[in-house]
Amino acid sequence: MGTKKAMNSLYDFMQDAPYGFQTPDGLEGWVKGAKNPSSDDEDAINNRKLLMSPQMMAAMRAKANEAAEQDPDIAMVGGGSGAEERGTPHRLPEGYAYLVDTPEALAPLFHFINTKAPDSLPEEQLKTGEYSPFLQCPCTPQRVLNEENGTVDGWKPFPPFGTCSKQFYELENPSCSLETYKGGFRCCENGNYLLDTDNYNVDEFPEDVVYGKFVLTFLDDDARELGIKETTGIGHDVTGSLETRGNIEFDVPQCENGTLPEDCIYEQSTVMYADGGIDGSTDGKFLIPYTVGHLHVGGIDISLYDDSTGELICRSEAIYGNGTEPANEENYIVGMTPC
Repeated sequence: MGTKKAMNSLYDFMQDAPYGFQTPDGLEGWVKGAKNPSSDDEDAINNRKLLMSPQMMAAMRAKANEAAEQDPDIAMVGGGSGAEERGTPHRLPEGYAYLVDTPEALAPLFHFINTKAPDSLPEEQLKTGEYSPFLQCPCTPQRVLNEENGTVDGWKPFPPFGTCSKQFYELENPSCSLETYKGGFRCCENGNYLLDTDNYNVDEFPEDVVYGKFVLTFLDDDARELGIKETTGIGHDVTGSLETRGNIEFDVPQCENGTLPEDCIYEQSTVMYADGGIDGSTDGKFLIPYTVGHLHVGGIDISLYDDSTGELICRSEAIYGNGTEPANEENYIVGMTPC
């Protein structure tokens, strides 16, 4: 959100790039010790920009301001707040806000996955109470995975494969390597189908029209004169560590046949710097006015601890739907408890 000029510049360099924004290849600042290739490296491949990352949001904000030839005047809100958080308010506590001087326009980025099978495919219809397995996109045979170049459909994902923590590599988690990757956001670009299109005539599929809705609460006053504290977002990823920001996604292994549901528990933990970086550059204490976890179907809860004291800062629990109406779909996560 910001001036019309800044939002137009943001849209111009977002619209034709996978996940919104292309950046030079490299992991400097993402993995400890990594250096970006020089600008004259002819073999450098542009990365996809993962807009869910607060660090990536900051880079996009700076680029939009530069293109609009203005001082910083953009507020980035949300980030990865998908269907699982429709019932989760993201309003900050009183006294805190995302600040923007001139809120003239809004440039949203939507990520929709149509999990409703066409009526012509009765075998693909979900039964009552079932949830769709397409929480992200499978890598169908139509996806071109190049293990040598580390690309999907010609684009090198950001973060690229190779950013899992040592812990997840030792577990041989499939999402950590392109050689074993089965699906996720990296195979979920605009226009991709969830089905093997060699088996269907996609021209006969109906087209659906969907809408996104934002509800924004704002103060139409000078927030600085009111003593409002400016807030910025920080993200942490369980596949990260003190050495890497992480892979963004991971696979949950299936329990052995015959395992009781109450015994089928998968738990992982990690330690990251409080500022979300890999160098612990933030010195001293800072306030956390709001925090919430992000899980997909099957998730139970996610907890944040102060590693130096063992103090529990927040336990964010998944809220599951129990009906058929929108935002209360049975067996889907429809919200997370915030702190």
